[in-house]
Amino acid sequence: MHEPLRCPVCRAPWKDGDSCYRCRSDLTFLRLIMQKAGGLRKRARALVSEERLEEAQRLLDESLRLFTGREGISLKAYILALEGKFELLAPLLELLTERGGPRTTSRG
Repeated sequence: MHEPLRCPVCRAPWKDGDSCYRCRSDLTFLRLIMQKAGGLRKRARALVSEERLEEAQRLLDESLRLFTGREGISLKAYILALEGKFELLAPLLELLTERGGPRTTSRG
């Protein structure tokens, strides 16, 4: 399991709401970032199934700039394997096999 996202104000675990349960800070921006990253991953998965790997890679990279988590890293590794770019897989596989998985980060 990876480390949960936290409120940037009080560091309480984020529970998917628009405000922090502890300090009541507005976390709408976190929800919007997560939705945007998730939508990009979903579109990238659809493109992979259509064998449009270059487009899928572009959308996935955009998603990973917003949020780096297991699902995005796994999909990136899968696409690289499909493209035969095995030399680029090692760092991604290391992230996925680290104790506890990758730490999730949000970038805005």
